[in-house]
Amino acid sequence: MEVYHIPHFGASVHTALFHNVSNAAALRSRLVTASTMQGEEGVMERGAVNFAFIDARLITSKRVLEIAIQQALLADERGQLRTKYIHSEILWLLNPGNNISEAIRRFGVADASTSLIVVRVFKSDSTEPTQETDK
Repeated sequence: MEVYHIPHFGASVHTALFHNVSNAAALRSRLVTASTMQGEEGVMERGAVNFAFIDARLITSKRVLEIAIQQALLADERGQLRTKYIHSEILWLLNPGNNISEAIRRFGVADASTSLIVVRVFKSDSTEPTQETDK
């Protein structure tokens, strides 16, 4: 695991690379279920999976990921996220197009994923990751 402290955004970013992932299909299913759950139970489940899950095969260098994270933090700081959450913004910024569904399909966890990069962004003024914003 690597931790990046980014003081000018007041954030800490935790990244971890996992190899030999065997439960990608179950993880993907849980993410899809969490995104559609309603009420307090849905909020709790989305909080439990509030990470960017990235298929590591598609990341060509750490620099590419670091730039996407920096851009997402800048958009969050300015209140200009183009996606609902900062973690989905990271996936969106990795994609060369402007379609979030395509970005999630291309860079997110797939049933066949065997290597994953997991990213979690924390603001330094709290121990909680960045929260949902209403759009």
